[in-house]
Amino acid sequence: PTLGEMMRTALGILEQNRAGFLLQVEGGRVDHAGHGNDVGAIVHDQIAFDECIAIARAYTQENPDTLVIVTTDHGCGGCQLNGVGGAYANTDKTFFPGIDAIGASYEHLQRVRGNLSTEQFDALVGECLQVNIDDEKRQQLAVAAKAGGFSVANLLRKWHGSYARTGVNWTSQNHTGEFVELASWGPGSDSIKRWIRNTDLHPVMTEALALK
Repeated sequence: PTLGEMMRTALGILEQNRAGFLLQVEGGRVDHAGHGNDVGAIVHDQIAFDECIAIARAYTQENPDTLVIVTTDHGCGGCQLNGVGGAYANTDKTFFPGIDAIGASYEHLQRVRGNLSTEQFDALVGECLQVNIDDEKRQQLAVAAKAGGFSVANLLRKWHGSYARTGVNWTSQNHTGEFVELASWGPGSDSIKRWIRNTDLHPVMTEALALK
């Protein structure tokens, strides 16, 4: 099921509690994508989460006593879209086709590698990332597979080169400290300031639930 489908099911169950409910909906794959510097995976997981925001908007229209808070606890990877070309004229021409051309995440390709023949995996990487796997790359993949962890995915990331293909670059493969989005609506949302520490959201939620 998609994140949106799971959210709809959860709402249908939890709203039966007359005392109210708390539902956390997390697009957790975006964090994996940030650690892996995987721009395609980030975009697609954000699209999946955007569907959840639409579901929340529709739900609160019928249930206006519901407080919704949309935020995250941290950034990851330092993902940034850079201007491309003279006067940045090629930015959209680089980013959107580059994203459309990505057929699978680096992590997914690493996960299915063990179930495919060498020829099948090479063809899949070529189809999904437009990367040609030659003899030298096959040897590097074999070494990476023995190393474990995300070594294979990291090789695919390096060969794919998201900056050249999409204009997106990164600062790290770790959690990052940039300002993050915060949006809210519903009863109690007017008490949320424009700039706050994310820990300050806790008393807003407990007050909305009439908890002490």
